[in-house]
Amino acid sequence: MDVTLLLVSMMAFLIAIAVSAYSWNRYRIFSYITIIWYVAALGLAQIPYFQDPIAWTDGDWKGFLVFGNFLMVPVTLLIVAWQKSPKFQAFLDQIPTWLLVSTQVYRLAGIFFLIFYFQDKLPLEIGLVNGILDVVVAIGAVVVATVVYQKGAKANSLVLAWNGIGLLDFASAFTMVGVSFFGIMNISPAPTLMAMPPLTLISIFQVPLAMFIHIYLISRIRKSYKL
Repeated sequence: MDVTLLLVSMMAFLIAIAVSAYSWNRYRIFSYITIIWYVAALGLAQIPYFQDPIAWTDGDWKGFLVFGNFLMVPVTLLIVAWQKSPKFQAFLDQIPTWLLVSTQVYRLAGIFFLIFYFQDKLPLEIGLVNGILDVVVAIGAVVVATVVYQKGAKANSLVLAWNGIGLLDFASAFTMVGVSFFGIMNISPAPTLMAMPPLTLISIFQVPLAMFIHIYLISRIRKSYKL
């Protein structure tokens, strides 16, 4: 097995186990869902959704649509469950802010983006930019979580700023993939590797989970400000 694929799979496995273990005695159904999600994502991540690792091809629109759904559907389902299920909402509300922030340490996976950029497998616009942003968010998670643990609500502004950077990271990556796919901007190599092993697992498991955590945290902080 490719070493990078093994490391990415192990990282996702550790995330799934950590989330499941924390949820087990608090909201057990989420433990089951997380494990099922991880297993499904692990299987789906073995599929190359694009045909060429460095360029778009004529048949890639099918993979683009399927991959996009695998990325966004989990986020949508989590948001709907949060809004519609009082039990899930109560479970989330009981998780300390510092702990939710600290989960984003796994964004150190951005190191793989940097590695692929320097191997000329990802374009600067994603490999370097988003690789650096991921690492910044991961390191920031440790710093922000520590400050929140010590100062509580007094650090809310810091949490909002950190969440903003985290979402900007994703928005930047999604935008670059989109403008490249639709030919609005010529990016070389094309970011097709985002939906090919080993990066697919990051895209359809870690990314949706991180997006939801950012969205939820922003909502929590806004409520504390009564905005």
